[in-house]
Parts: sequence; structure tokens; C-alpha cells
Amino acid sequence: MVVTYFCIPRKIIVTDTDIVLYNHGFKRKIPKCDILKARSVTAKDRNGLWRKFAVEGVWGYCGIYASKIHKNLYIYASQNKNWILIETERKNYIVSPENLDIIDVINK
Repeated sequence: MVVTYFCIPRKIIVTDTDIVLYNHGFKRKIPKCDILKARSVTAKDRNGLWRKFAVEGVWGYCGIYASKIHKNLYIYASQNKNWILIETERKNYIVSPENLDIIDVINK
């Protein structure tokens, strides 16, 4: 449970060049130039979702997951709603911002 607390992003900022996931002691950057698209996660995306190397707990989800249609999903979610799939050429990320309007900002 403690590991989850330190893995989950507390703030998501979209800059001109990156999407930055801030956490306790580290930040993870997803370069905007690598992003193919961002969209809301559907039930189909979550179908058969299972942990490959991840932690879940009171504070959220963090780690590598897989589903029936996605081989690897890097999930950094503090809640079980507002999940956004960010597709890049190499990796697919799921984050959970407070507001889904961030999708439009990412896709600009």
C-alpha cells in the first residue's frame, strides 16, 4: 500500500512539449511529439485488464498492465474514473486527470 502511495501521480501538467506526471519525489514525462492520440478509455480497452508488474491500493493504480487488446499499458491512475489512454509509437499510457478536457489539450 505504501508503494502505491509513492507511485501515483498527484498532478498532471500539459506543457508545450510534454505531459508531466508529478509524484512524490519524481516526475515522468511523456513527450508530446511521441503522442499519436489521446482518448477516453472504453470498456473494450479495459476488458480482461490484468496486472503484469503493478500495484493497486487505496491511492490508485501504478505499473504495467495488459488487456485483451493492449499488450502493455503503463497505468498511472489515482482514481478509477476519467481514465485517458495516451497512445505513443512505443508505449500506451493510462492516466486519470480530474477533468477529461485535458484530452483536447493533449490532441492539439
